[in-house]
Amino acid sequence: EILSAIQEKLPQLPALQPEQLGSLQTLRQIVEAMDGQSVTPESSSTQTKTAITAPAPPSKAKLHRQVIALKEVEAHRANVALHKKAPIWVVDDCSSLSIEVVNQLILRGFKAELVSPSHSVTPENLTALIVLSPQFGTDSRFISDAFSLVQRCANALKSNSSSADSCLMTVSRLDGMCGFNRQSPIIDPLSGGLAGISKTAHHEWPEVYCKALDLGVDLDDNQQVDAIIEELLCVGPVEVAANKSGRMTLVLHQEDLPQSDSTLNLSTDDIIVISGGARGVTAEVAHTIAQSGQPTMLLLGRSKLPDAEPDWLGAAKSETDVKKAIMAHADQPLKPRQLNDACQSALNNRELLENIKRLEATGSTVIYRSVDIRNEQAVKEIIQQAREFGTIRGIIHGAGVLADRMIEDKTAEQFELVYSTKIAGLQALLQATHADPLSFIALFSSSTGRFGRTGQVDYAVANEVLNKTAQALARQRQDCRIVSINWGPWDGGMVTPALKKIFAAEGIDVIDLQCGADYLLKELAHYDDHVEVVILGGEGDPASAKPTNTIEMVHDTDQTQLNTSVYHLNVNINSMPFLEDHVINGKAVVPMAILVEWLAQGALHNQPGLIFHGFNNLRVKKGVLLDHKTPVEVELRCGSVENSDGQIIVPMSICNAVDGSVYTSADIVLINSLSPQRPTMEPLVIDGGEINSKDKIYSSGKLFHGPSLQGLTHVVGNNVEGIIALSNIAPVPSKWMSSPFRNQWLADPQALDSSFQMMILWTFSQKNLGSLPSFIAEYRQYCEQFPVGSTRIQCRVTKVNNHGATANIDFIDEQSRQLIARINNYECTMTEGLQQAFYDNKLHK
Repeated sequence: EILSAIQEKLPQLPALQPEQLGSLQTLRQIVEAMDGQSVTPESSSTQTKTAITAPAPPSKAKLHRQVIALKEVEAHRANVALHKKAPIWVVDDCSSLSIEVVNQLILRGFKAELVSPSHSVTPENLTALIVLSPQFGTDSRFISDAFSLVQRCANALKSNSSSADSCLMTVSRLDGMCGFNRQSPIIDPLSGGLAGISKTAHHEWPEVYCKALDLGVDLDDNQQVDAIIEELLCVGPVEVAANKSGRMTLVLHQEDLPQSDSTLNLSTDDIIVISGGARGVTAEVAHTIAQSGQPTMLLLGRSKLPDAEPDWLGAAKSETDVKKAIMAHADQPLKPRQLNDACQSALNNRELLENIKRLEATGSTVIYRSVDIRNEQAVKEIIQQAREFGTIRGIIHGAGVLADRMIEDKTAEQFELVYSTKIAGLQALLQATHADPLSFIALFSSSTGRFGRTGQVDYAVANEVLNKTAQALARQRQDCRIVSINWGPWDGGMVTPALKKIFAAEGIDVIDLQCGADYLLKELAHYDDHVEVVILGGEGDPASAKPTNTIEMVHDTDQTQLNTSVYHLNVNINSMPFLEDHVINGKAVVPMAILVEWLAQGALHNQPGLIFHGFNNLRVKKGVLLDHKTPVEVELRCGSVENSDGQIIVPMSICNAVDGSVYTSADIVLINSLSPQRPTMEPLVIDGGEINSKDKIYSSGKLFHGPSLQGLTHVVGNNVEGIIALSNIAPVPSKWMSSPFRNQWLADPQALDSSFQMMILWTFSQKNLGSLPSFIAEYRQYCEQFPVGSTRIQCRVTKVNNHGATANIDFIDEQSRQLIARINNYECTMTEGLQQAFYDNKLHK
């Protein structure tokens, strides 16, 4: 791993020879080898070899089985205070329902608008978004469009929440009981996937009310309109079902499988189709089923058909031995990354061979086919060919991939890959077996579908579609055991060791492979009315698990992880007295300029010797607020480091150490050395608006900043084009806090904060509204420290509307007139309530 990382950052280094690999046991030896110097082997007694063996199962592996029931929603609920000056978007469902919802909202004084699901405009402000499923049925295209629309509305909904409530509501058309009315057919199973969007947004956007409503067919048009508006304007559970009986929500309760001798009646004439391949979780499940009647096992996976292992590789048992053997038989020297890839490919091939051999040892016939499970025609042909071995009796759909990203950051391609692997894969399997006498269909859903999970909106949507499709199938094929299992994380498969640590921190136990496979057989043999069940490892209960906003990227092509803790910091007034000079609404707020400093320090913590050069995509998700006596514990987390054109990019976030919620995040940019050349500056000439006195600047009532943060000394000019001012730089860190991480600032929090203050003055002068920073696309600093003396700051406004402004900001040395730093695309949010909040700038005792 060390060699791979070095080679990735320094590709010009020479490849290592096979004879060197076994002798490189220390960092010094690696450096010497890369330098072309001789390697001095250390004692061979320090070398250890780890055999590749299956993990031993825990001695007391347990499972926690929960089933889902309906419960009445409380009659008396608090109201949601939506902003009547900001619009409400209602997605057109191609019926009179959406039109009538808009009309009724307008009658109540709201600015409601009807929009297409493919509406491509990004709103500037929004108080609510209502996504209605189409009257004539949902398809995967609508699901994709709905996600894209929610994604475009994210910033508008979240920024609106600073001055009033905001709401995201999705509306499905299942059966008025979220799919659990066993006496009624499921009208539109795919619409159930919309709940996955709301449940994920509920985790990612705590400032927005998120709700998933299911409408019953027993409601007439007026009752449906009333139900939508009532739930929009009422606080309540995330999932709500509306029918003539009233409002209901879903609850979980423990229900273990009864003790029974029932088994799956399988024989050698039966064929079981399993998607998800012959490795990890599905391999263990296949082995357990193969022991029950020796059916033919048709395994469908992405990995290519395994090759017979060459004799020279067979003797290599440890990973180190495998790498040595590969290097010894390579046609040319391999670089570390190439060696790692070749080793992983060999180990995967070996695992496939061993698992197939293990399955065949049970007496079952094993057929492995490499296929894209989404390819309906290819799946149909493979299953048709398999019928010569017997009768298709069961389906286990276990295929799935992850590509975790926050809603705003997820690409359409990532959403499509995750969603289609589950849904197009299921549709291909069902289409190919529609006429077969199936005894069971088991869908591997996920607890993410039931509860939602930060970063997994696509996975939540896909698994909710699986759940509701299973409900529909259970009504159609009553002679077939159909179950959608909302598994918690397994001890294998897509759950990496790093992700396993995250689940442990949340209080969620992973499912032992053998224990989970044994349970599946019992569930398939047990016929009852429960179609959706939740299975977690140990005694874990997701209702009591600690939430987290940690993101783990586990898709093959995207390995960014934000799960490495850098350090914890106790934020309090006593050790950071300058916070008393940054108070809004009676609460101290950590300045964004200080958050920048902490993010930069965190990035350098594990990258010593590099130089802070700036950041990309700084996003403020919520403020770090505290009162005079209660401290806040924050945690800095970093992700996987990338090398991009000589720049080291370190993803960083500042989180609440207790609940894991994210305050702010950015990609910190580090470099080895600063270039003496600096970008050119475009002069900004502004006439009018001069304020030549610091006292006048801070006595106008526009700024809330106390003495230690009053850096502005002179406003040179202020008009519609922008604002220019002079600012002091910050004193040494020890003047502001008792235990600073460094003796000198990396950026300059006073100069940065002064630029934000200038934008407050500008928005007041042009729009008579206060503003606060929300996003910075790019910041670059062209010297290691801001020079001593006065800094000229010029903010060139590039875009403005009634809710926000965008500007490019230059920081210039007043003496030398050289560019110190530059901000591109600074965004601030303007709201009416900020002026009163700024007046209340004394800490409430």
